[in-house]
Amino acid sequence: MVQRVLRLNVPAGTQLRQVARRWQRGAVTKRSGIPDLSLKPLDAVRRFYVDSVVHSPMFLETVIKTIGEGRILLGSDWPFPMGAPSAEHDLGHLDEKLRLRIRKLNAEEAFGARLKTQRQGVS
Repeated sequence: MVQRVLRLNVPAGTQLRQVARRWQRGAVTKRSGIPDLSLKPLDAVRRFYVDSVVHSPMFLETVIKTIGEGRILLGSDWPFPMGAPSAEHDLGHLDEKLRLRIRKLNAEEAFGARLKTQRQGVS
């Protein structure tokens, strides 16, 4: 079975998070001309992976609630100096278990064997 990983190249799914709630509202109002969806928008966005770059602990909490803690990968603004001293800067307020998940476990889950193969130096 092939699993595809879709990663959005926007910080913490910024635009995705903002429009997902609007899409959800459109889906639940059942307006004429809008077909019933087999997967609601807020459930669909929880299939995406986004990075952790937000520069705000409060905003990261919102992303975690919208996307889910299992769908956030460690990100950075490299090579652009955006003011954060490290890629983990936005994770500092989270508990250790969630930091580990974002730093490592989510990537292992998303990329599976490919990630392990690259670590072993096999291309």
